[in-house]
Amino acid sequence: AAFGENVDYRFTDPGLYSVTLLVESPFCKDSLIEQVEIYEPVEVDIATVDVLCNGAATGAIDLSIVGGTAPFQFDWSNESEGEDILSVLAGNYTVSVLDANDCFLMDTITLVQPLPIAASVVDSSIVSCFGGDDGGLCIEVNGGVSDYTVTWENQVSGNCLNNVSAGSYVVTIVDGNNCVTATTFEVRENPQIEIVDTMANISCFGADDGYIRLDSIT
Repeated sequence: AAFGENVDYRFTDPGLYSVTLLVESPFCKDSLIEQVEIYEPVEVDIATVDVLCNGAATGAIDLSIVGGTAPFQFDWSNESEGEDILSVLAGNYTVSVLDANDCFLMDTITLVQPLPIAASVVDSSIVSCFGGDDGGLCIEVNGGVSDYTVTWENQVSGNCLNNVSAGSYVVTIVDGNNCVTATTFEVRENPQIEIVDTMANISCFGADDGYIRLDSIT
């Protein structure tokens, strides 16, 4: 390799190089030959498995070493020390790889996750008469991964629950990744009609002094 007046030189490929340093002046000349070995850089292929369900520890990162000199030392930001990490949450993971020649690689890998499965009421009908069974509601599902399977506690399937009495109903939602969440919704009803009355019996046969009076209806 010839440097000229520039003593900095970048080798682009690994290998063993012979470097000659030649110093000249008007009065003398000298040279020095050195062998320089350029090591293969550390390189990795990265394969990731993203988290299936929000908040679950199902993520993984698989490293495959494709460059460098064994043995390798691995240092992860979550304090793991192996080549791969398994059963981890979504987030950013930084790995440092050091080979036998002290060649160094650092990289940051991001694992993502779906949004939480969420359901909300988009339509509802109150039970018209106390104790009746004409109530219902419809829900909308978001988050997770479509398609969704929606099952109510009374084994009704689908986003709508119809012709039911007042009360609490649990709905179980399974998304496309088999992530499961359960939510409770309330079907309401009109209050019971209460009648307060006053009654007097007929005092004698044929008399007309009996009565029924409605004092209040609520």
